[in-house]
Amino acid sequence: MTGRGLLLAGGLMLAANLGHAQGLDFQSAAVAENFAGLTPAHSQEASLRPGRIAVDTDPNRIRLGATSIRMQLVPGDCGARIGGGLPDDCAEGNERIEINDTTPLAGTTLQAFSLMLGGDFGQASSGSAPTLVQWFQQNAGPCFSIQYSIADRRMFLRNRCPQGSYGVGEPQDTTLRVSPFDQFNEFVVLANWSKGADGLFRVLLNNQLVYSYTGPTLAAEGADQVNQRFMILRPNGLGQIPTTSTMWIDDAIRGASLEEIEQRYAFDRANLGVR
Repeated sequence: MTGRGLLLAGGLMLAANLGHAQGLDFQSAAVAENFAGLTPAHSQEASLRPGRIAVDTDPNRIRLGATSIRMQLVPGDCGARIGGGLPDDCAEGNERIEINDTTPLAGTTLQAFSLMLGGDFGQASSGSAPTLVQWFQQNAGPCFSIQYSIADRRMFLRNRCPQGSYGVGEPQDTTLRVSPFDQFNEFVVLANWSKGADGLFRVLLNNQLVYSYTGPTLAAEGADQVNQRFMILRPNGLGQIPTTSTMWIDDAIRGASLEEIEQRYAFDRANLGVR
């Protein structure tokens, strides 16, 4: 045990208080380096179980800096929302661990983050499409999310609000051609959160424009802001998927300027449609 946590074989480090009521210590340097500009917190009870969300020091699992964050969902991981309220994943048959950025996004925002999927995602033979990242709007739902289709073996971006209301009409799915398992994929996201035609959601993946949408980015019936959530959510997966699902997050950042994002991510502004 050190001041930073318990170092395990393979470079995995459990924060000193993981497994207790607090979960990860988001104020520690080993954790905070992965969430620049964010205010992260655990939001589902299963996230507090030992080993589910941990600091990883394996150089093969780090994109930048000294650590990354490993999330590993184990069959049977469900629970209520921390602090009460919905959803209760056990009651709904879902499995989930989650990190929620508690500072809302509103207006025009710049974000970047890196994701690596473990090979166990490719081992699952049943289940639908686990959610990896979502932008959640209170009183509505996530208009935008990044998911992984078990059946099709592909990552995709889903827009649930192309009609301006959550869940109205068919969602629009866009396949994301990502690197193989066990490699980081770099995302840069430019958004304007709006209920009107001036809304914008544009995504670079490994410096390639993979999604560009204009129109409502907020559901008319919801709040005027969203919260970004990193998660492994297996809908209706309770008792259905016998394998783990593992994901690494590194260098998530909310930037006040393009220059701030560019300090951590190399990308062509022209690809993002900005100067």
